[in-house]
Amino acid sequence: QPSIIRWPGGCFADAYHWEDGIGPIDQRTKRKNHWWGREEPNTFGTHEYIGWGKLLSAEPYLSVNVGTGSVSEALNWLEYCNGTGDTKYAALRARHGHPEPFGVRWWGIGNENWGCGGNFCPGDYAREFKRFATYLGPFGGVTPYLIACGPAGHKPDWTRRFLAQFYSTPQHVYGAGRPGAVGGERRPLPRS
Repeated sequence: QPSIIRWPGGCFADAYHWEDGIGPIDQRTKRKNHWWGREEPNTFGTHEYIGWGKLLSAEPYLSVNVGTGSVSEALNWLEYCNGTGDTKYAALRARHGHPEPFGVRWWGIGNENWGCGGNFCPGDYAREFKRFATYLGPFGGVTPYLIACGPAGHKPDWTRRFLAQFYSTPQHVYGAGRPGAVGGERRPLPRS
């Protein structure tokens, strides 16, 4: 009985192009999977994932492709999932059988960004996160929660260096179940 399920995950998330996984299954784009070395048929896409989550009463949490994708691709996916009216991607979702928005609140900005998701150092990933966050704002009445991917394992220094790009003073950080107080007042950068 999970309350939230994240998809796509692993190294696959930063090589996944969401438009490959929509529309009639027999017409979906097939690609060679960069990580597995075999064909990805994209038979499980956005609609299948949302439907599966509903069966489990779990909220969706989508990971956007930072590694090989773009801000534009992520924004289009946000519009596809949460858009209303007759905008391009909201209308496309309706043509694919779901006129009502999915209302996805949880959005991961990449996955495993310290490794197969782009091999980013903390500062570079923070810049990418901020670039994506500039555009991934409220859509269709839903304010998305943007989620950063942390380091592999317990690396408080990596986390501090990442968070230093967002806040003017150190933060109270928890990682891998081990609290690591670094103190300070939380002051986020203003949103453009």
